[in-house]
Amino acid sequence: MQVKSLLTRSITGISLILLAINVYGLFQNIRPDNLDNADLRFENDAPISFSKVMDKLSNLPEGTQDTLSELPKLVSTALAHIHWNEEPDPTKFNQLIPIWENYILFLMGKFSGIPEYKKYHFTHYKRSLERGIGLCGDASMVSSQILDKRSIPNQIVSFATHVVVAAKTENNQEVTLDPDYGVFIPHTIADIANNPAIVTPYYAQAGYSEREAVGVQSVFIGEYQRWDGVQHFVTKKYYFESLSYIAKWAIPLLGLGLAFLLGRKA
Repeated sequence: MQVKSLLTRSITGISLILLAINVYGLFQNIRPDNLDNADLRFENDAPISFSKVMDKLSNLPEGTQDTLSELPKLVSTALAHIHWNEEPDPTKFNQLIPIWENYILFLMGKFSGIPEYKKYHFTHYKRSLERGIGLCGDASMVSSQILDKRSIPNQIVSFATHVVVAAKTENNQEVTLDPDYGVFIPHTIADIANNPAIVTPYYAQAGYSEREAVGVQSVFIGEYQRWDGVQHFVTKKYYFESLSYIAKWAIPLLGLGLAFLLGRKA
Protein backbone atom coordinates (compact mmCIF):
# COMPACT_ATOMS: atom_id res chain seq x y z
CA MET A 1 0.00 0.00 0.00
CA GLN A 2 2.84 2.40 0.87
CA VAL A 3 4.60 1.56 -2.40
CA LYS A 4 1.43 2.27 -4.40
CA SER A 5 0.90 5.53 -2.52
CA LEU A 6 4.49 6.60 -3.15
CA LEU A 7 4.15 5.71 -6.84
CA THR A 8 0.91 7.69 -7.08
CA ARG A 9 2.48 10.76 -5.49
CA SER A 10 5.57 10.46 -7.71
CA ILE A 11 3.53 10.22 -10.92
CA THR A 12 1.35 13.12 -9.80
CA GLY A 13 4.35 15.28 -8.94
CA ILE A 14 6.19 14.61 -12.19
CA SER A 15 3.04 15.18 -14.24
CA LEU A 16 2.33 18.49 -12.53
CA ILE A 17 5.91 19.62 -13.06
CA LEU A 18 5.72 18.80 -16.77
CA LEU A 19 2.41 20.61 -17.08
CA ALA A 20 3.87 23.63 -15.31
CA ILE A 21 6.82 23.64 -17.70
CA ASN A 22 4.44 23.55 -20.67
CA VAL A 23 2.25 26.34 -19.33
CA TYR A 24 5.32 28.47 -18.56
CA GLY A 25 6.48 27.93 -22.13
CA LEU A 26 3.25 29.39 -23.49
CA PHE A 27 4.38 32.79 -22.22
CA GLN A 28 7.99 32.56 -23.43
CA ASN A 29 9.54 33.75 -26.69
CA ILE A 30 11.90 31.34 -28.40
CA ARG A 31 13.33 34.06 -30.61
CA PRO A 32 16.81 35.18 -29.43
CA ASP A 33 16.76 38.78 -28.28
CA ASN A 34 20.51 39.26 -28.20
CA LEU A 35 21.42 39.17 -31.89
CA ASP A 36 23.95 41.69 -33.11
CA ASN A 37 26.23 41.91 -36.11
CA ALA A 38 29.02 40.10 -34.31
CA ASP A 39 26.79 37.02 -34.10
CA LEU A 40 25.60 37.14 -37.71
CA ARG A 41 27.28 35.73 -40.80
CA PHE A 42 26.02 38.68 -42.84
CA GLU A 43 25.92 42.31 -41.71
CA ASN A 44 22.52 43.73 -40.77
CA ASP A 45 20.88 40.33 -41.15
CA ALA A 46 18.69 40.47 -38.03
CA PRO A 47 15.23 39.03 -38.82
CA ILE A 48 12.01 41.00 -38.95
CA SER A 49 9.56 40.24 -36.14
CA PHE A 50 7.51 37.05 -36.19
CA SER A 51 4.27 39.01 -36.20
CA LYS A 52 5.43 41.02 -39.21
CA VAL A 53 6.48 37.82 -40.98
CA MET A 54 3.05 36.27 -40.50
CA ASP A 55 1.35 39.48 -41.57
CA LYS A 56 3.43 39.64 -44.75
CA LEU A 57 2.72 35.97 -45.43
CA SER A 58 -1.01 36.53 -45.19
CA ASN A 59 -0.67 39.43 -47.64
CA LEU A 60 1.45 37.66 -50.24
CA PRO A 61 -0.04 37.99 -53.73
CA GLU A 62 -2.39 35.16 -54.63
CA GLY A 63 -1.05 34.63 -58.13
CA THR A 64 1.47 31.80 -58.50
CA GLN A 65 4.05 33.92 -60.33
CA ASP A 66 3.87 36.75 -57.80
CA THR A 67 4.07 34.30 -54.89
CA LEU A 68 7.14 32.63 -56.36
CA SER A 69 8.95 35.92 -56.93
CA GLU A 70 8.08 37.46 -53.54
CA LEU A 71 8.39 34.48 -51.22
CA PRO A 72 12.22 34.11 -51.32
CA LYS A 73 12.69 37.75 -50.28
CA LEU A 74 10.27 37.40 -47.39
CA VAL A 75 11.76 34.18 -46.03
CA SER A 76 15.26 35.63 -46.34
CA THR A 77 14.31 38.57 -44.13
CA ALA A 78 12.58 36.26 -41.63
CA LEU A 79 15.60 34.13 -40.75
CA ALA A 80 18.96 35.37 -39.48
CA HIS A 81 22.17 33.59 -40.41
CA ILE A 82 24.04 32.92 -37.19
CA HIS A 83 27.35 31.06 -37.03
CA TRP A 84 25.40 27.81 -36.66
CA ASN A 85 28.20 25.27 -36.43
CA GLU A 86 30.81 27.58 -34.94
CA GLU A 87 28.70 28.77 -31.98
CA PRO A 88 30.00 26.85 -28.92
CA ASP A 89 26.94 27.47 -26.73
CA PRO A 90 23.82 25.84 -28.23
CA THR A 91 21.62 27.60 -25.66
CA LYS A 92 22.69 31.12 -26.67
CA PHE A 93 20.32 31.31 -29.64
CA ASN A 94 18.03 28.45 -28.61
CA GLN A 95 19.60 26.02 -31.06
CA LEU A 96 19.14 23.55 -28.23
CA ILE A 97 15.37 23.64 -27.84
CA PRO A 98 14.59 25.11 -24.39
CA ILE A 99 12.94 22.79 -21.89
CA TRP A 100 9.93 25.13 -21.68
CA GLU A 101 9.40 24.96 -25.45
CA ASN A 102 9.47 21.18 -25.70
CA TYR A 103 11.00 19.11 -22.93
CA ILE A 104 11.16 16.04 -25.21
CA LEU A 105 13.31 17.81 -27.82
CA PHE A 106 15.33 19.35 -24.99
CA LEU A 107 16.08 15.92 -23.49
CA MET A 108 16.96 14.57 -26.93
CA GLY A 109 19.43 17.41 -27.37
CA LYS A 110 20.93 16.92 -23.94
CA PHE A 111 21.23 13.17 -23.71
CA SER A 112 20.68 11.40 -27.05
CA GLY A 113 24.13 12.18 -28.42
CA ILE A 114 22.53 12.97 -31.81
CA PRO A 115 24.06 16.23 -33.12
CA GLU A 116 20.87 17.22 -35.00
CA TYR A 117 19.06 17.56 -31.68
CA LYS A 118 21.83 19.44 -29.89
CA LYS A 119 21.52 22.19 -32.52
CA TYR A 120 18.02 21.62 -33.78
CA HIS A 121 16.51 22.66 -37.11
CA PHE A 122 12.73 22.90 -36.80
CA THR A 123 10.79 21.02 -39.47
CA HIS A 124 7.58 23.01 -39.02
CA TYR A 125 7.69 26.35 -40.78
CA LYS A 126 5.92 28.43 -38.12
CA ARG A 127 8.26 27.23 -35.38
CA SER A 128 11.26 28.02 -37.56
CA LEU A 129 9.95 31.49 -38.38
CA GLU A 130 9.10 32.13 -34.73
CA ARG A 131 12.67 31.36 -33.64
CA GLY A 132 13.99 33.47 -36.52
CA ILE A 133 17.34 31.78 -37.15
CA GLY A 134 18.38 29.25 -39.75
CA LEU A 135 20.43 28.17 -42.70
CA CYS A 136 19.58 27.37 -46.32
CA GLY A 137 17.88 24.10 -45.36
CA ASP A 138 15.61 25.90 -42.89
CA ALA A 139 14.70 28.58 -45.42
CA SER A 140 13.93 25.96 -48.05
CA MET A 141 11.78 23.87 -45.69
CA VAL A 142 9.84 26.98 -44.70
CA SER A 143 9.31 27.98 -48.33
CA SER A 144 8.29 24.48 -49.41
CA GLN A 145 5.60 24.25 -46.74
CA ILE A 146 4.22 27.69 -47.59
CA LEU A 147 4.06 26.70 -51.26
CA ASP A 148 2.33 23.46 -50.27
CA LYS A 149 -0.34 25.46 -48.48
CA ARG A 150 -0.92 27.41 -51.68
CA SER A 151 -1.04 24.19 -53.74
CA ILE A 152 2.01 25.25 -55.74
CA PRO A 153 4.00 22.18 -56.85
CA ASN A 154 7.53 22.26 -55.50
CA GLN A 155 10.51 20.19 -54.45
CA ILE A 156 13.39 20.81 -52.08
CA VAL A 157 16.68 20.44 -53.94
CA SER A 158 19.92 19.76 -52.09
CA PHE A 159 23.38 20.34 -53.53
CA ALA A 160 26.55 19.43 -51.63
CA THR A 161 26.69 22.77 -49.79
CA HIS A 162 23.38 24.47 -50.48
CA VAL A 163 19.62 23.85 -50.48
CA VAL A 164 17.06 25.58 -52.70
CA VAL A 165 13.50 25.03 -53.91
CA ALA A 166 12.30 24.11 -57.38
CA ALA A 167 8.71 25.18 -58.08
CA LYS A 168 6.26 25.11 -60.95
CA THR A 169 4.58 28.18 -62.43
CA GLU A 170 0.98 28.23 -63.63
CA ASN A 171 2.35 27.29 -67.07
CA ASN A 172 4.08 24.24 -65.54
CA GLN A 173 7.50 25.76 -66.06
CA GLU A 174 10.12 25.07 -63.42
CA VAL A 175 11.80 27.98 -61.66
CA THR A 176 14.26 28.07 -58.78
CA LEU A 177 13.89 29.85 -55.45
CA ASP A 178 16.84 30.56 -53.18
CA PRO A 179 15.10 31.76 -50.00
CA ASP A 180 18.38 31.70 -48.10
CA TYR A 181 19.60 34.63 -50.21
CA GLY A 182 16.15 35.94 -51.15
CA VAL A 183 16.60 35.33 -54.86
CA PHE A 184 14.15 34.20 -57.56
CA ILE A 185 15.81 32.50 -60.56
CA PRO A 186 13.65 31.90 -63.66
CA HIS A 187 15.63 28.81 -64.69
CA THR A 188 15.32 25.10 -64.00
CA ILE A 189 17.59 23.26 -61.61
CA ALA A 190 18.99 21.27 -64.53
CA ASP A 191 19.86 24.43 -66.45
CA ILE A 192 21.57 25.93 -63.42
CA ALA A 193 23.54 22.77 -62.68
CA ASN A 194 24.69 22.64 -66.32
CA ASN A 195 25.65 26.32 -66.34
CA PRO A 196 25.93 27.85 -62.83
CA ALA A 197 27.00 31.19 -64.30
CA ILE A 198 23.41 31.91 -65.38
CA VAL A 199 22.47 32.67 -61.74
CA THR A 200 24.92 35.58 -61.39
CA PRO A 201 22.70 38.44 -62.63
CA TYR A 202 19.82 37.42 -60.35
CA TYR A 203 21.98 37.62 -57.22
CA ALA A 204 23.37 40.94 -58.45
CA GLN A 205 19.84 42.27 -58.98
CA ALA A 206 19.01 41.22 -55.42
CA GLY A 207 21.72 43.57 -54.13
CA TYR A 208 24.70 41.27 -53.72
CA SER A 209 28.11 42.50 -54.80
CA GLU A 210 29.61 41.25 -58.02
CA ARG A 211 32.05 39.17 -56.03
CA GLU A 212 29.24 37.62 -54.00
CA ALA A 213 27.08 37.03 -57.06
CA VAL A 214 29.90 35.28 -58.88
CA GLY A 215 30.95 33.38 -55.78
CA VAL A 216 27.53 31.81 -55.26
CA GLN A 217 27.91 29.92 -58.54
CA SER A 218 30.06 27.34 -56.80
CA VAL A 219 27.21 26.03 -54.64
CA PHE A 220 25.37 24.85 -57.76
CA ILE A 221 28.26 22.73 -59.05
CA GLY A 222 27.98 18.97 -58.78
CA GLU A 223 25.24 16.45 -58.19
CA TYR A 224 21.96 17.33 -56.54
CA GLN A 225 18.98 15.50 -55.10
CA ARG A 226 15.29 16.33 -55.23
CA TRP A 227 12.96 15.83 -52.28
CA ASP A 228 9.18 15.81 -52.35
CA GLY A 229 8.60 18.17 -49.45
CA VAL A 230 9.78 18.33 -45.87
CA GLN A 231 8.35 14.90 -45.00
CA HIS A 232 10.67 13.39 -47.60
CA PHE A 233 13.65 15.67 -46.87
CA VAL A 234 13.81 14.98 -43.11
CA THR A 235 11.31 12.17 -42.65
CA LYS A 236 12.17 10.88 -39.18
CA LYS A 237 12.67 14.31 -37.65
CA TYR A 238 9.48 15.65 -39.21
CA TYR A 239 7.28 12.97 -37.67
CA PHE A 240 9.19 12.88 -34.38
CA GLU A 241 8.83 16.64 -33.97
CA SER A 242 5.11 16.53 -34.75
CA LEU A 243 4.62 13.67 -32.29
CA SER A 244 6.70 15.36 -29.59
CA TYR A 245 4.47 18.46 -29.57
CA ILE A 246 1.46 16.22 -28.97
CA ALA A 247 3.25 14.01 -26.47
CA LYS A 248 4.55 16.90 -24.34
CA TRP A 249 0.94 17.53 -23.28
CA ALA A 250 -0.32 13.95 -23.49
CA ILE A 251 2.35 12.52 -21.16
CA PRO A 252 1.51 14.63 -18.08
CA LEU A 253 -2.23 14.39 -18.69
CA LEU A 254 -2.05 10.61 -18.99
CA GLY A 255 0.16 10.59 -15.90
CA LEU A 256 -2.46 12.45 -13.88
CA GLY A 257 -5.12 10.06 -15.16
CA LEU A 258 -3.03 7.07 -14.13
CA ALA A 259 -2.35 8.58 -10.71
CA PHE A 260 -6.08 9.16 -10.22
CA LEU A 261 -6.84 5.52 -11.01
CA LEU A 262 -4.08 4.29 -8.72
CA GLY A 263 -5.36 6.56 -5.97
CA ARG A 264 -8.87 5.19 -6.26
CA LYS A 265 -7.61 1.63 -5.92
CA ALA A 266 -5.33 2.42 -3.00
